[in-house]
Amino acid sequence: MDRDWLTSLKPGDSVLVRSDRTYSLAKVERILKLHVVVGGTKYTKPWGHRVGGGPWDTAAIVEPTPERVEKMRLSRLVSKASALRNRLEIPNTTQEIEAFIAAVEPWAKKP
Repeated sequence: MDRDWLTSLKPGDSVLVRSDRTYSLAKVERILKLHVVVGGTKYTKPWGHRVGGGPWDTAAIVEPTPERVEKMRLSRLVSKASALRNRLEIPNTTQEIEAFIAAVEPWAKKP
C-alpha cells in the first residue's frame, strides 16, 4: 500500500474501492484526521482499510492505477458477456447460424 498516496488524497480525488474480489471507481468525499470518507464509508488513513470491518473484511481503497482500472473494466465486461451468453437464443436456421458464427468467430480461442 502506498502510504504517500493515501496521505495526499483530497476531496474529489478518484479511488478504487476493493470489496471482496470486485473493484469500483469512486470519489473521495471528505478527509478527516484519521479517515478518508468514500461513498459514505470511512477508510483508515494510514492503510486504506474499511473502518469497522471484521477480521476477514477485505474492503479497502486503493490507488486507481491504469492497470487496476483496466482490470476492473475487463472484469465487468467478462461478467456482462457471461450473463449475455446465458440469455442467447440458439439460432435455428442456416443463415442465422452462419451470421452468428461470423460475428463470434474473431473472438474464439484458437485450437
